[in-house]
Amino acid sequence: MVIESNFQSCITEHGDYLFGFAMSRLYDEEAALDLIQETYLAAWKNRLTFDGRSALRTWLVGILKHKINDYIRYLVRQRDLMREITVETVLDKNSDNNHWLQHLPERQNCPEAQLHNRQLGEVLIFCINQLPAMQKELFTKRELADYDTATICQVHELTSGHAYVLLHRAKTALKEKLETHWLA
Repeated sequence: MVIESNFQSCITEHGDYLFGFAMSRLYDEEAALDLIQETYLAAWKNRLTFDGRSALRTWLVGILKHKINDYIRYLVRQRDLMREITVETVLDKNSDNNHWLQHLPERQNCPEAQLHNRQLGEVLIFCINQLPAMQKELFTKRELADYDTATICQVHELTSGHAYVLLHRAKTALKEKLETHWLA
């Protein structure tokens, strides 16, 4: 099989074209790269079904088109579920979603500490809202709402590996943003 013996050269040869194709429909570099990665994964998993009736690039573009359509459908479904995060919702200790705040030590009603926490909360929310939509959604569900990874993967139709990659990217981006906006 052509695809099996030359998969690395297939990626090199068609990667730029697939990236341009995805960008022309999504206008989101990160989503485009993720979908291209999923396209290559799907192509590899289904390499034995490729019988050469079409060009390899045509087959890859067909897979990518389906991935893009699925992604757009997902975004439409999630639009209503996503809500803007506010400082009040994150810092509300009485909220069911903010159980993680219960483990923080209480400060002695110190106005400076309360101001510091509020300012940090505002910067954190600002940074979370700067994340790409999918990373923001996964991060808030996993780290703030304490959803388990299996549930997140099922709801978002992701593999656990892809979910971990997105969470890692979100955490790395948040770290960089906090260093810029808070520690600078």
